[in-house]
Amino acid sequence: MINTDYQYIGIDDWAIKRGQKYCTLICDLVTGKPIDVLPDRSYEVISEWLREHPEIKFISMDRSITYSGAVKRELPGARIVADRFHLVYN
Repeated sequence: MINTDYQYIGIDDWAIKRGQKYCTLICDLVTGKPIDVLPDRSYEVISEWLREHPEIKFISMDRSITYSGAVKRELPGARIVADRFHLVYN
């Protein structure tokens, strides 16, 4: 059975073609396994995915305005945590 009850997730983007094409990876922070790969890092795509997962309570991510805006709108009760890498290196 596939778990679809994700309460702790991590979101980050990566460049398929640096400067031109980015995707978004969403991981389950409990298992450390990927949950989904989204086709881009747009507000609309992130918002739609979050809307389908109201069970999420904590999200680790960089300080992207796009990500934080989508989380605040779709999951206002979720806690946003800046991940250690981006906090130190950005």
